[in-house]
Amino acid sequence: MRVSQRKTWATLLAVTSLVAVFIVSFQGNGAYGADVGDDEYLAQPVPVNTAGMQSGIVTGGAPHSVQISGRDYGLMPDVLIVDQKGARQELTSLVLEREVFFNVRKDKADKIDKIVVIRPQ
Repeated sequence: MRVSQRKTWATLLAVTSLVAVFIVSFQGNGAYGADVGDDEYLAQPVPVNTAGMQSGIVTGGAPHSVQISGRDYGLMPDVLIVDQKGARQELTSLVLEREVFFNVRKDKADKIDKIVVIRPQ
């Protein structure tokens, strides 16, 4: 290799290294909109995707079932209940007249395995 080619490769390697260092440090300093520590950032709820889920209004309920828009649905024992931001909710968050999105498992006797409760802002 000639001297000029070595200098070109050395310069290219140096620039690539600087770009890599910049990217790593950029990601570690809350570049994704969060000025919190990594653990705290990862623990934040993620907005829930309700695509493909049914929607309705809670019209009644019992310990192991819920009535949505006048129709009764059983609940899976491990039903996941979250709000629209992804934060876990208790069964008590299913109050009358509350809008919900839900997923019915056809292979599990038409029981709901996931409910997204739309809480007032």
